[in-house]
Amino acid sequence: MEYAMNFIDWKEMKRPNGFFLLEMLTALLLISVVTASCIPLIVQMAQNIRRGEVWEELSRQENVVEETIYGTLRFSHDITVKANEVRCRDIQNNYTGFVVKGSRIYRLMSDGSEQPLTGSSSAGMSASIRIRPYGNMPYFSQKGDTIYVSFLVYDAIRHAERPCLITVTSITERTEE
Repeated sequence: MEYAMNFIDWKEMKRPNGFFLLEMLTALLLISVVTASCIPLIVQMAQNIRRGEVWEELSRQENVVEETIYGTLRFSHDITVKANEVRCRDIQNNYTGFVVKGSRIYRLMSDGSEQPLTGSSSAGMSASIRIRPYGNMPYFSQKGDTIYVSFLVYDAIRHAERPCLITVTSITERTEE
């Protein structure tokens, strides 16, 4: 009997129907509003992370190209400059240089082969990195003893770019005079 009484009391206590359901719906609505308001923040954060990765890859490619070109031309002699290529002799008197073909820059090796400096054959991020002229300037130009290299390193997929501007005067050309 006492058990039946407790059951009836509980049933009477729970009498206002719908309050539990209304509270649950309110909580779900609040959770969905907070989640929906956070989605743009998550998307923007992911885009910024990706943009940072692209910028870092462009910076690395640009630095590698700059250091390679500068180091080679700084310590070379018998330099011949054309708009799309520069040829020279290195310290060991081997022919070397750089040539632009399409939207990539290649280093000319002493055995006659070419090694790409921009982009790569892998399917990674650097495969989409290319070069193009910087304004109306040629890739390579020369005034007196000074060689000017100018181009943009850009990512063809993500549309980001960095300028690569180098001014080099060969040490060995000056010491030979």
